Amino acid sequence: KAILCCKSSHARRCLLYYQLLFPDTRFYVAPSDTEGISRENWHRTEQGIQTVLGEMERCGNQFHQIIRDIKDSED
Repeated sequence: KAILCCKSSHARRCLLYYQLLFPDTRFYVAPSDTEGISRENWHRTEQGIQTVLGEMERCGNQFHQIIRDIKDSED
C-alpha cells in the first residue's frame, strides 16, 4: 500500500504512472489543492482551465507512447 501526495491537477497522471510501475500496489491518492485550483472550481478561471486541460493533454500524449511501447514489447 502507498499514499500518493501531489497537486490535485497532477493526481490522475501520478496515479497512472505509479500503477504502471508498481502494479501489485494499492494506492491511495491524497491530492492537495494549490494555487486556488480545486476539483470544484477549476473551470471558473483561465488559469484553472489551462492547468487542468494542459494536464489532460500531457496524460494523453505521454500515455499514448507508453502504451505503444508496451504493445511493441509484447509483439
